[in-house]
Amino acid sequence: MKVGAEVSQKGEGTMKEDASISGRRCWNRAANNVPFFILLAVSLLAACGERNDVEGTTNDEQEEPPAVPNSAGNTDFFMAILSDPQFYWTNCKDGSGPLCDAENAAYPGYSSESLSRLYNYRIVKVLNDAKIFLGDYPIQAHLEGAIINGDLTEFGDKDGSRAEFQNYYLNQLKMTVFPGLGNHDYQNNVDDCFNNDCVFDMLWNFRNWIQTLQKLLPVTCDYTEWIDRTGFFDPCDYYNYQGSLSYSWDIRNIHFVQLNNHPKYARTIRRPYYYCDNFYIYPSVEWLKSDLKAARDAGKHIILNVHDGYEFYKDTELQNILDDYNVSAVFSGHYHDEFRRYAVVGNTHVPVFMSGAAHCGTFFLVWFQNSVLMSVYKIKLDPFDGGKIMVDCGDTYTESWESQENWHFLFNGRCTKYMYQMK
Repeated sequence: MKVGAEVSQKGEGTMKEDASISGRRCWNRAANNVPFFILLAVSLLAACGERNDVEGTTNDEQEEPPAVPNSAGNTDFFMAILSDPQFYWTNCKDGSGPLCDAENAAYPGYSSESLSRLYNYRIVKVLNDAKIFLGDYPIQAHLEGAIINGDLTEFGDKDGSRAEFQNYYLNQLKMTVFPGLGNHDYQNNVDDCFNNDCVFDMLWNFRNWIQTLQKLLPVTCDYTEWIDRTGFFDPCDYYNYQGSLSYSWDIRNIHFVQLNNHPKYARTIRRPYYYCDNFYIYPSVEWLKSDLKAARDAGKHIILNVHDGYEFYKDTELQNILDDYNVSAVFSGHYHDEFRRYAVVGNTHVPVFMSGAAHCGTFFLVWFQNSVLMSVYKIKLDPFDGGKIMVDCGDTYTESWESQENWHFLFNGRCTKYMYQMK
């Protein structure tokens, strides 16, 4: 086991702080079209049907969502932390090279859509298997949920990939899902589709997903909305949406925060035709400070989640926030080929983890123990060998991948990649 954190050899930078606003609730908007996240209000826990092929099948039968994680009794629990399902991304879309060559050799003739479904199906299946194993294990450290740190899709709601994310992660993953938005979900698509419909639909649906989570457990979010009523000569009512859509929640004594793309992302997005909508994406910095202060005052340990974790490496203001509020760790994605503890930042040496991507088969399984310890396991499903489960059993700086037939490695102590005492 590797205990503690080492000081990063990387330098620090600065960025100018932007203004931010706070909103405590995510409110409903009446609309004729029902966004898919509303339709998913009862789909957090849905049965995995029999697969007819590697591309999966849609299951329209939806069960009740899972119960709120129990805060009583045993304080141990696991969380799966992953990123970049990014339907329909593949290794070859990352560029030519050995991984693309291996992908073409392993799956000749497969479309990018079929490959993406296969890679994500494997992730979902393995996490469901892990939940069953941990639910039956005597220590009762259950797998409480999955945090997905952005790039749920390749083009937001532009190409059908949003429905794929729904089918695999919201219909078939048998646990509570805490998604975040990445640059591919909204930033990259602004002014790149008619009337910005693909961006607005993704943001509305995400807003409604947070509202769904609020029905399961207490969730605080950075968002507000209002309507500007107009007169006879302008018959359009302007719907205005404002905030970063960051949100936070507690499981036992751990406070989790989902910061989406990154804390300083800001953009005004308009729908000029027939809907008259404005979405003001503001930085989450001020909201984050307020949220973290409340968590510290309540005696919680803090885990941050974000899509682009590099922002915490280069931005001294964000590093100061980590120090000021004794954040225990940051988990992120975005960089598909980075699956490791990327850096240790700030004066309090906060680890920043990057979790790779679904087409690489990578994710973290994190065990929160006895209210004070955090053990991080690096797990990879070999993308070119049938999704075989591999675990990194090397030391802090050296990879040593070992094939595993079951989940007992979680409790032998030998393959714990990182261990930290939470602050």
